[in-house]
Amino acid sequence: MHLQLNILPLCLTWLLVFEFDREMKGFFMLKRIFYLATFIFVSLFADWEEMSKVVSVDRASNDNFGYTTAIDGDYVIVGTPNQDYDADGANYLANMGAVYIYHRVNTTWSFMQKIVQSPRNYTLFGSSVDISGNYAIVGNWANPYDENEANTLSSAGAAWIYYNDNGTWVQQQKIVAPDRASSDRFGNTVAISGDYAVVAAPLEDEDATGLNTLSMAGSVYIYKRSGSTWSFEQKIVNSDRAENDQFGIDVAIEGNYIIVGAHQEDEDADGNNPYSNAGSAYIFFNNSSTWSEQQKIVSDGRSYIMYFGYSCAIQGDRVIVGSHSTNKAWIFSRTDNIWSQEGTAVPSDGSANDWYGNDLDIYGDYAIVGAWGEDEDAAGSNTMEKAGSAYIYKYDSGWSQVQKIVASDRYTDDYFGYSVGISGNYFTVGAEYEDIDGTHPNAGAVYFFGNASEVPLPITLASFTATAVNGSVELAWKTATETNNARFVIYRNGEAIGSVEGAGTTTEPQSYTFFDDAVVPGVTYTYVLADVDYANTETKYEDEAVTVTLGNDVMDADFTVGTAYPNPFNPNTVISMHYAVGRNTVANIYNTQGVLVDQLINGFLEAGHHNIIWDASNMTSGVYILQVLSGDVVNTQKLVLMK
Repeated sequence: MHLQLNILPLCLTWLLVFEFDREMKGFFMLKRIFYLATFIFVSLFADWEEMSKVVSVDRASNDNFGYTTAIDGDYVIVGTPNQDYDADGANYLANMGAVYIYHRVNTTWSFMQKIVQSPRNYTLFGSSVDISGNYAIVGNWANPYDENEANTLSSAGAAWIYYNDNGTWVQQQKIVAPDRASSDRFGNTVAISGDYAVVAAPLEDEDATGLNTLSMAGSVYIYKRSGSTWSFEQKIVNSDRAENDQFGIDVAIEGNYIIVGAHQEDEDADGNNPYSNAGSAYIFFNNSSTWSEQQKIVSDGRSYIMYFGYSCAIQGDRVIVGSHSTNKAWIFSRTDNIWSQEGTAVPSDGSANDWYGNDLDIYGDYAIVGAWGEDEDAAGSNTMEKAGSAYIYKYDSGWSQVQKIVASDRYTDDYFGYSVGISGNYFTVGAEYEDIDGTHPNAGAVYFFGNASEVPLPITLASFTATAVNGSVELAWKTATETNNARFVIYRNGEAIGSVEGAGTTTEPQSYTFFDDAVVPGVTYTYVLADVDYANTETKYEDEAVTVTLGNDVMDADFTVGTAYPNPFNPNTVISMHYAVGRNTVANIYNTQGVLVDQLINGFLEAGHHNIIWDASNMTSGVYILQVLSGDVVNTQKLVLMK
């Protein structure tokens, strides 16, 4: 989850040293006496435990290491907008800023690369960040130059996109608003997902056509990648825009959906019942490269100065929206094209001035909300003013708090919870003012947390199937991620029969096949997949074993069942089947307890190709087993529903 910057009055005096204005969430002024530490946690459906602590490779006092962070899969990007040195730790230029990228291998997060803007010609690079797969985006609302480093406009803002080229992050493009103007603060928040990048300018004044000036109404710019080029696609504004809405105070994107916060917007979802600064959020949908406003959402119990929309996040069919002044966050879910409130996230011990909801994030059935002004530890005792905390919520027939998180070395004015993020089984929490080891005050640190009794598997196995094909058995499997994976080993009835080269370390999906020709009709075969890392450590996936019984007719039947796609999925996945001749077929869905939860087919299928769709809209997130029976052949595979 990226961390956004709030808005100060337009008249701003720049000094050589800076300090955050906490109420305005992030602009620098007066003196620089702070930094941010970032905590990384790992959830394996157990309590969160501290694992290790790292610092930047060239740390210095008052760097702000971790002021902004984002996490996606095995990568974390850390913004350090007051860092003074270039990528090699040389060439001092005060407060030019930098970002640091870390990569996870198994349970170890390691420094990968430091990135600085090129050229280093203005302060506060890294004041907003986001990362998605092999792409990262870095914003700087203060940068005055266009894409050619010319045409100076004060605080017009800019953003940079980077690409992971075989382990080296390289700058791909600098982007600016096509209608840039002074004080727009383009780059105040940034987000990236797939081929789309989104940059917010909450102080921008004109509508999508460049007309109808409304001071600080705000806007958001969308860019699309083609090859290695990012091109401006569309400018979006809220349909009921008004002065000082600050549309774009936060923004998030996933797939074809964007959510934009407007924390000073006044009207309800119908444009009525104005309450000053009640706040709202807007969801946009991409239909054939045209982004349109799908719905405006507001809080229940709305009132004056709630600042709903100050923070927001999206994942799958859910969004979460925060308000730093209410000790409450709201979660909405989508059914078809309608977003409805699904629940709220309310802390067990919230109090005034906690700044609960300053930042938040959501992934699957988990949500995290930061509260940097909170004073007590996880047990509700040991008061330390503004030590800070974060709260974890889980959906299980409703949203409820499952844990309160604090830093193990918490101290007064740490501001733990100023920024948060979650991806898969990992989350990040920022803690400002933490002093590390005392040798570099306010330099910043990153803490890694996890379940010491569990070690993540070297690969994420998405599917594994066995299918009889013309006298042999075709084994097919897909991985979502791989870490140090040298090769796969295939076991048949307990004996290794072959191997396939792995992909090393990757976050990109991979597909593999292996044919077992040494099979005969009338025999049942059980296959188990294993992976071997570069240290020659083998991990067997016996829970994913597949079984095939070859009948006497299977050699001529040419019956194949393809791997379900997508997988993981939400809410639909497609299973392809091919028949050389018509056959009676049964396709059942079981939960992990072996209980039948759905039946997709029970009857005769004609020869040819069939695509069978499983609509799991009424199912809860989790693992399910597909079993297809046709003649003497049984095909099973794992399906992962992730809502």
